[in-house]
Amino acid sequence: MKQNTYKGRKVVVMGLGLFGGGEGAVRFFAERGASVVVTDMKEEAELAPVVERLRDLQGVEFHLGEHREEDFRNADIVVVNPAVRDDSPFLAAAKEAGAEITTEINLLFRHCRAKTVAITGTNGKSTTATLTYLLLKNLGLRAVLGGNIGGSLLPQVSRLTHDHILVLELSSFQLERLAAEKRSPDVSAVLNLTPNHLDRHGDMESYAAAKAIALIHQKPCDFAVLNGADGWFPWFRSRVKGNLAVFMDNYYDALQTAGADVFAGLFGDELCVGRGRPEWRAIVRDLFAHRGFGTEPVGHNTRNLLAASATAFCTLLYRGTEPDRRDFATALAKCAEQFTPLPHRLEVVRQINGVLFVNDSIATNPESVMAALEAFADKKVVLIAGGYDKGLAYGQLARRLAERARFVVLFDTEGGRKIASALEEVGGVEFCFVADMEEAVSRAAAVAQTGDVVLLSPACASFGMFPNFAARGDAFKTAVANLED
Repeated sequence: MKQNTYKGRKVVVMGLGLFGGGEGAVRFFAERGASVVVTDMKEEAELAPVVERLRDLQGVEFHLGEHREEDFRNADIVVVNPAVRDDSPFLAAAKEAGAEITTEINLLFRHCRAKTVAITGTNGKSTTATLTYLLLKNLGLRAVLGGNIGGSLLPQVSRLTHDHILVLELSSFQLERLAAEKRSPDVSAVLNLTPNHLDRHGDMESYAAAKAIALIHQKPCDFAVLNGADGWFPWFRSRVKGNLAVFMDNYYDALQTAGADVFAGLFGDELCVGRGRPEWRAIVRDLFAHRGFGTEPVGHNTRNLLAASATAFCTLLYRGTEPDRRDFATALAKCAEQFTPLPHRLEVVRQINGVLFVNDSIATNPESVMAALEAFADKKVVLIAGGYDKGLAYGQLARRLAERARFVVLFDTEGGRKIASALEEVGGVEFCFVADMEEAVSRAAAVAQTGDVVLLSPACASFGMFPNFAARGDAFKTAVANLED
């Protein structure tokens, strides 16, 4: 589309947020001469940093602390935050008035000339997207990182060329609305699927269908990267339209996948990727010697590295570039050196009297918590959990906690009470309820013993108590910082 396509159009950005998507959409339309109304249920004080950055833009009006129906009835285009549900009465008003409903990611796909690589799944998206981006950069490609990981690439979309590669972390909410564009990324990796966001999607089939939008509009020349060990692998495989890459813990097991074109896995102490015979190899122990992997579960990050390596390999094939073995070993070593654990993902905060305090606020489902427990398999854990319940089951987590936890501190929320019920059913785990983060950290520190880990890994969303998982993690870090040695 031409640069002036949106000049004079009335645009509503619904949900400014703090992670960059709303801000990117506002800049995109304001710079193209549109009249923009920014509306968010949060008050201006909560959104102050973003509002201040946008204050000087021409043609932008802020309606914060509420949504006004007239804004939506007068709009030509509504850019909706992925968290907004389809049954919103304001979206209904906009649709009735004939407005186009779109998202920041949809606009990026619509206007982008670059090749697109997407990472989705329930767990590991952010780490794998970061590793894929670093690996492609170190292979000499013009890679750019964005999507759900934060920030927005939309304002710079006109400067992105056919030579660029967009590495995007995409959530089920973002993919759900991308269906309207009838386009899937050129290379898509679906890492895994476990129960999550069932309060939004209703059931696992609907949740899987949202993730599958990354695959169903691919072309025969495109690539799908799937986890061959995941329970949903056959379901996703049946929706692959182009080339299939499979990653598994064991390279030989991956090779048994009939019909696959690319394979990734471990062969002895080597990480291998290839089209049959391994073409890329790297010694795993050399990678995990780097500081970036020192505090995260080796098994978990090995799979992330396998997925990232397979995705990078497929990206080169998609571009028509023959992967070079020597380039890969060097690039992956640099990637390991450059990678640091992302905030709120098994982030070591502090050690006090032999007790390690770890912030895993990103863990909003039971499977993520169980992966965190595996990171500290040789230690007892005092878990801090609970929050907004997303309609998930906690029985399996409770059984794992019966084996691993010294004590569980639960926020007195719907999610916390559901976890408590699961713990009572299993038995053998002491727990208590608390009202806020400061009390949670204080109580956890009091029961922890030398050699234990106090782990914030909530298994629930942050809604109701905190604006987002990052604010929850920051509150944990502040409370830990205030503890006396």
